[in-house]
Amino acid sequence: MSKALRPLMREHEVITQVLRDFEGRIERFWKEGEEIPLKHIEYVLRFSEEYVIKSHFVKEEHCLLPALVKGGVGRDSINVVVKEHKSVERIVRRMKSLVRLYSDRKVSLDEVLDTCMELIEFLLQHIYKEDTLIFSHYGDVSEEEAEEILRCYDSVAPSSNVDVREMVGGGGV
Repeated sequence: MSKALRPLMREHEVITQVLRDFEGRIERFWKEGEEIPLKHIEYVLRFSEEYVIKSHFVKEEHCLLPALVKGGVGRDSINVVVKEHKSVERIVRRMKSLVRLYSDRKVSLDEVLDTCMELIEFLLQHIYKEDTLIFSHYGDVSEEEAEEILRCYDSVAPSSNVDVREMVGGGGV
């Protein structure tokens, strides 16, 4: 695996873990009635906005995807990735709206959780597609090119201020 891909692959692992943990919480709620505090839903929403969209997607779209095109990956494949990023953004906006409506008691928790599950399923499929179909085609790049991509990551989207430990491994979701 290219040195330039390692940070994004680690981010994919973090995203997957947060989503899987939350998915388990939702399934326990539906099967056993285990409570899901609103703060957990709000955390996943904040994580999705700040960590996934404003940091991870920005790194991919501004640094890695252009390098993939330069390296020979077809624009159609890249366009699919960007289109899916936009779909995630739409789901997150709908989720945010539903959380506000739920707080005002205008929609049910099930409606909010249905959208949360839609986000989880879509994003996990997206990550799988990137890892297996897109990024697996990205062969080794020169050390110089990898360093340039890594510098780009730092410049376009500094690390998110969402504390992932809040939900993963810290008794969160």
